[in-house]
Amino acid sequence: MSKGIEERKFLHDIASPIATSIFLIDMIKDGVKDLGAIDADVPTQVKQLEDLLAKIRMLVEERREVLIKQGVPSSKAS
Repeated sequence: MSKGIEERKFLHDIASPIATSIFLIDMIKDGVKDLGAIDADVPTQVKQLEDLLAKIRMLVEERREVLIKQGVPSSKAS
């Protein structure tokens, strides 16, 4: 697989969890506007958000390892 295709796959892999995370954040914000009336779905939504963000973190870490193995220097290298 070419580098360009790998990068596009990586971007595709993280795009859906990111979009869903943002959507869930908006739902949670709407659900907690009135702290006296927190929607019963909020704990489930928070758990979904946590899982999605964990997936994003894992994908980024996996991609970082691939780039290191390919000899791509870190952004700190000058």
